[in-house]
Amino acid sequence: TTTAGTPTYSAQKGAYTRIGRAVYFSIYLNISNKGGMAGNLQIGGLPFAANSNSYYTGCSVAELAGFTMAAGQTYLTAESGGGTTTSIILYNSGAVGGSSQHTVANTADSTYIVLSGFYLC
Repeated sequence: TTTAGTPTYSAQKGAYTRIGRAVYFSIYLNISNKGGMAGNLQIGGLPFAANSNSYYTGCSVAELAGFTMAAGQTYLTAESGGGTTTSIILYNSGAVGGSSQHTVANTADSTYIVLSGFYLC
């Protein structure tokens, strides 16, 4: 997150495979308490920094609970890569005219997400 806080995790699982410059990952996070997190919600800790010349890549959100979409938005999306970041950025999407970053304020204390994707390093 923008302010990391000290969340309490019920589960924190992930796996990755690197083939050349491509990094494929899968993640399962279950948070039982946000612990002071604030700002825009991001998932950090990807194993390699993204290549600064690569594009952002979409992630597949398989399952989630505890996320409330921003006004006018209908679903959660995620992207990785696109710079030197090692984070996944979460977005509220679905409204005509764009999307907005998902915020901690729109996330319940008890929440989980399962997602997978790839990026270039």
